[in-house]
Amino acid sequence: MEKVNIKSYLPFISNEVKSRMSYKVPFFIYMSSQGFTVLVSYFLWKAIYQSSLNPVLGGFDFDQMTGYVIISFFTSAIASSSPSLLIAREVADGSIAMNLLKPISYRGRVFAVALGELVVTGLIISIPFMALFTYLDMIQWPGLYTGIMYIISVLLSFGILFTFTFCFSMLAFYTTYFFGLNIAFMVFVKFFSGALIPISFFPGVLAKVFLALPFASMNYTPVMIYLGKMTGNELYQNIALQLFWVIIFYGLGSLLWQHAIKRLTILGG
Repeated sequence: MEKVNIKSYLPFISNEVKSRMSYKVPFFIYMSSQGFTVLVSYFLWKAIYQSSLNPVLGGFDFDQMTGYVIISFFTSAIASSSPSLLIAREVADGSIAMNLLKPISYRGRVFAVALGELVVTGLIISIPFMALFTYLDMIQWPGLYTGIMYIISVLLSFGILFTFTFCFSMLAFYTTYFFGLNIAFMVFVKFFSGALIPISFFPGVLAKVFLALPFASMNYTPVMIYLGKMTGNELYQNIALQLFWVIIFYGLGSLLWQHAIKRLTILGG
């Protein structure tokens, strides 16, 4: 188990927040684009429901689907973790060698950077927008218990995506073109996590397969908890499943990291 000194990683969290907010115009453009994306999805689903003879699709009526679209989008933003490009860039330019000499865990440093990203997307961007959509009566705030369970679930989603992405990032040690792989990877995750289409829209057997995969725990689970569609034992089982995936991918990441470091040494990185 890697030794962790929390104080050593706080500057990386702070620096990531400052770097993302240092250029105000791009920051506000990004915020506006996030809200615009949600509105586009909203009107798309509105058109689908208006053209359908059935008021309930995939177990959602239009109001519930509106909630799903908004909460799913911001859950994806809050739980987003993208260490892959950072690791790939440092492998490509050789700066990873210098970072490995520092008396801190490399994965811990990358995780701290991801936490800084979480602060920006989760607190500074997502919460104000969710408050706005609540004011517009497009979503409703959950009860206290449901809200707490949602927060726990979304933090575990962050952990799953980070550890899973860290495992995927090890490919950067074996390929010279990682950017295209990363784009394909993120599209793959969004599709199978229910960020684009609720998993309940898929045929029964296929939906069960998707739910058994770790991707559902990255987005679909916290969204369904927020909407009150996952309660009781089912809720606790899915929370436990999320924790299980965090542990599995953390362990797998440790194994892959040890092999990747050996390859880096062989190449003289």
